[in-house]
Amino acid sequence: RQQVCILLQQMLLLYLRMSQNGKRSFSFRIMEKLILLPKKPGFLEEVAAEFNLYWKKMTGASLQMANAPAKKHELIVFGTDAENPLVHRMMLSGVLPELSLRKGMDEYRLHSFQQGSQNGLLIMAGSVRAYFYAVYDFFERNGCRYFWDGDRIPHRKAIELTGYEIYETPSFSYRGIRYFAHRGLHRFQAEHWSFDDWRHEIDWALKKHLNLVCIRTGVEDLFQRAFPDVVKYPKFGEKAPEWQRNSHLDRTPFWKLEFRGKMLEQVYSYAKSRGLLLPTDCGTLTHWYSFTPPEFLDKVKPGFIPEQVRYKGRPEGRVWDVDKPQNMANYWKLSEVQLKEYGTSELFHTIGLAERHCFPEHRRNHYYKKYVFGKIEEQLRRHYPNAPLLFSTWDFITTWNRKEIRDFVNGLNPDNTLLLDYTSDIYREDNNFLNWDIVGKFPWIYGIFHAYEASSEIRGDYDNIARRFPVAAADPMCKGMVFWPETSHSDTLKLEYFSHLAWTRKAIDIEDFIPVFCANRYSKAIARKMEAIWLSALPLINAALWGEAGPMAGEPIREVYPAMYFQLLNRGSYCWSLGELDEERQEFHRHTVKMLSPLLHNATDMLKKLSAIDSKDEYLCRDCLDLTRTIAIRVLDYALASFALRLETWQLYPIQENASTLRALVKDITRISSLFAAILSASEEYSLYYTMEGLKKVSKVNPVFEETFKRNAVSPYCRSFVAEVAAYCYEQEWQYIAEKAEHCLAENDTRPWRGMLTEFEEADRNITEAFALRSLAEMRPDVTSARRRLPSTLNELARIVSNLADKEVPYVIF
Repeated sequence: RQQVCILLQQMLLLYLRMSQNGKRSFSFRIMEKLILLPKKPGFLEEVAAEFNLYWKKMTGASLQMANAPAKKHELIVFGTDAENPLVHRMMLSGVLPELSLRKGMDEYRLHSFQQGSQNGLLIMAGSVRAYFYAVYDFFERNGCRYFWDGDRIPHRKAIELTGYEIYETPSFSYRGIRYFAHRGLHRFQAEHWSFDDWRHEIDWALKKHLNLVCIRTGVEDLFQRAFPDVVKYPKFGEKAPEWQRNSHLDRTPFWKLEFRGKMLEQVYSYAKSRGLLLPTDCGTLTHWYSFTPPEFLDKVKPGFIPEQVRYKGRPEGRVWDVDKPQNMANYWKLSEVQLKEYGTSELFHTIGLAERHCFPEHRRNHYYKKYVFGKIEEQLRRHYPNAPLLFSTWDFITTWNRKEIRDFVNGLNPDNTLLLDYTSDIYREDNNFLNWDIVGKFPWIYGIFHAYEASSEIRGDYDNIARRFPVAAADPMCKGMVFWPETSHSDTLKLEYFSHLAWTRKAIDIEDFIPVFCANRYSKAIARKMEAIWLSALPLINAALWGEAGPMAGEPIREVYPAMYFQLLNRGSYCWSLGELDEERQEFHRHTVKMLSPLLHNATDMLKKLSAIDSKDEYLCRDCLDLTRTIAIRVLDYALASFALRLETWQLYPIQENASTLRALVKDITRISSLFAAILSASEEYSLYYTMEGLKKVSKVNPVFEETFKRNAVSPYCRSFVAEVAAYCYEQEWQYIAEKAEHCLAENDTRPWRGMLTEFEEADRNITEAFALRSLAEMRPDVTSARRRLPSTLNELARIVSNLADKEVPYVIF
């Protein structure tokens, strides 16, 4: 301390002497920072504004922007030498080295420099989106972390500009994500998002260095824009046709279609301003949920391709006759409108005739699908001969065999066609990219599908990805990586893992990635605890896979989709249906019990640990609930499979011991069912009511939409983790089964339940109809109370799971 005082005295004396001589050669003032832009900055102004925004978030201070340097400022300079004259002069004078970047590529540099006494940072990139990558990278290197549900931004008194010599370039040309067309909960279904939601999502995609965003929420108002004299905007208050009711196909608008169209214009415009690729659909656009308006059919009378029954045979869901030139011209007109208002000509996309069955004979059906693809490709090439076309390979895994796929690929042009494979995480081995003869030979994109609408829990076969991704990473013909689920934001871990692989192209085991994920997402106080929980959860996460397989593929059915609990009484699930408990379903139940039985003690331990976490932080709470509902649905899968096996065991051997264990299991499932609803009630994210209230804040909601919304949520395809459905449908459906089981036990009725599907489906209709007629306000979950009781809820569930783990399931019928 004494030495410091002496030094300060000497400095003060020196300062006074220099002041007396009229010379002040130094100052104690720290140099301020200045953002330097060219006089006509163009898109660089938005990039600099984003830099300034995050600078203020971290330091609390805003930076000034200027077109010329000031001697008393450190400089933050944006642009290449071609974009910013100052950068050109600095390179010419030798202040900066001759740094270069490939124009149009997703590469960028962060380069520190010194000019006299001034420090500076140069930010330059090869594309608009790469400039945003660079900005977000700079702040990430200074402690920021980015997640779909928000940023983690530390406070810094100062941020240094020195020490940067960073060059980044992606290994994959395409890094993309898709948003799908379903109704449901706001968090998981992009169709419900506002412009602000989309702007946040697009920014997040850039923070994760993605460059491809595919929004598939229906054709929206393309028909009204392409054929204004033929198709009018629907009147507000109209319902979808009767044939679509009680189905995910009911597309009754919740906002006015005009409003939605204008909002999507804003969304696409914002994405374009950030340089994102927005693939344009081409070909037979009346596919999936893109129904043809009835007035178009009445006036144009397009005719249809040969097709077996789909969408209840309704003409709105059929593909027009591709042999009529006018139909192909009208299809292209829809693409042109999409190009003009929404998409870009940098990239096109088609799914061909996926899932369509045109002829009963396989050979004719397969030939016709290739024929229609040829018509689509020919039409595109007349307008855009060289634009890349993404061909979706969904149909490859369902109706094509390996030889047919190889022959088809041999007929494609590798210079302007890519195979968009988003089925790389399918567990089945008989038909995937590894045996299509494309590795090293044809351009393709590796994809993770993650599964369907109901699969919004944490899931995925990481072992499978660990086997297959290195093949893609090592293949120079693999041009990209996509995440292509039917839900959004369902699995925070998978989103982080995917975006890491997509940018780095470097395989990393999920066990090694989880510590990094936890250190980034949580505070130091809780990160290690959450790391242990995530690692313990991995076997349960991996237990729910996707992929249709069975005896024909020589593999057991392993897909739990939808979860058995979501499909207790109807035919919607091929893995439950007690009324049709054939040998294949019996095998599924056996496999489920064998797979999950060793994991129950682990589930018990995790539930206890999760109950002890003080999750006031919304991000931590979200993850704890995601893990909890994942554990709960696996436990229900196990318990229901055990119920099916125990029921049949009792029917074959109706002794008192079997009756007692069956009764005890029914009681346990009944309580788990109630606890499951309580878990979902602990967050607004799982509530239809709160999603509906959010829609009302954006724009006026169609007065008839609430009924559509409820019927969408209980349709067989879309049943998922919804608090109201859990409390008012799932519990009642299980109660029906429980009462039937008790009646059989009391009457010693040992007849098999096969052949009772009609009875079950009638009960299902009655329950779901009663649900649809209740108001959402009446069914609204008490989130505050459920959140307060959550620790006790988890502890009770842990007790029941522990009890299940200690009981041996009889293997009499195995």
